[in-house]
Amino acid sequence: MTVGALQRLSFATGALAVVASALGSAQPLRLDQLLNRIEDRVTQFHKLAQNVVCIERSVKTHDAIAAAGRYGVSILSSGQADISSRFASRRDDKFDGVELIEGALDVPLIAGALTAIECRLYDRLPGGDHTIFIGEVMNIHTTEGDPLLYFRSGYREMRS
Repeated sequence: MTVGALQRLSFATGALAVVASALGSAQPLRLDQLLNRIEDRVTQFHKLAQNVVCIERSVKTHDAIAAAGRYGVSILSSGQADISSRFASRRDDKFDGVELIEGALDVPLIAGALTAIECRLYDRLPGGDHTIFIGEVMNIHTTEGDPLLYFRSGYREMRS
């Protein structure tokens, strides 16, 4: 497969915000993909729900997840494109005007998100200039609504 073919490969993803809190400072990041998996591992007779986030080692969120050992993933709703864009930017005040709620694991979650997932760090693996963080899903909060979709460098709406 050529580089050009890979660049043309397109699929819509949900827009996500990953936030970790360590040393008294919350660190946000927008991701365009979240890899979820449910493993049928027998770990003390229960199924272990996990999610995977790949975070570049040079961003603050990486160090916050590593230090805190837990993080929150907020799957944004269709009205939250401004939050997604803000978290993808390099600005320092990413939380300015963003309403947060504190999860049971003391991780910040985005208010109004379609789904909020609280994870305890389960494992980490090297991935080039990223670290692959595997989180054990501890809590999930959901609401009704439409997801914020990201496709070919822009936000899209889902039509029924």
